[in-house]
Amino acid sequence: SSGRGRSGTLGHSSSFHITGKVVARSGAYVRAGATLSSSLLDKLPVHTIVLVSEIRGRRAKIELPREGWLSIYNSHGGAIVRLDEKAFLKTSPKHFPRPRSACGRSGIME
Repeated sequence: SSGRGRSGTLGHSSSFHITGKVVARSGAYVRAGATLSSSLLDKLPVHTIVLVSEIRGRRAKIELPREGWLSIYNSHGGAIVRLDEKAFLKTSPKHFPRPRSACGRSGIME
């Protein structure tokens, strides 16, 4: 889906790319689709750099190091992927939910 939806979705666009870094000690699961029930493709280790091309709620579509979807933060607000702050703010922040700060815990609740 392209364009901006009511849920704050920013559609895929070649001009929309934000780098991020996996910060959860347990890594980040990459799935085939935006839903948590879609097929698991890979698990990226902590410190992996990712290239994000779309964000839907707390889920992000990535193009590198492989294509797929991952969670930016878990259901408790703990950070899984930290987006490049400067790029994040330049890309119309009203369209991105800001995660709550992680309470010293990181993990993946999928």
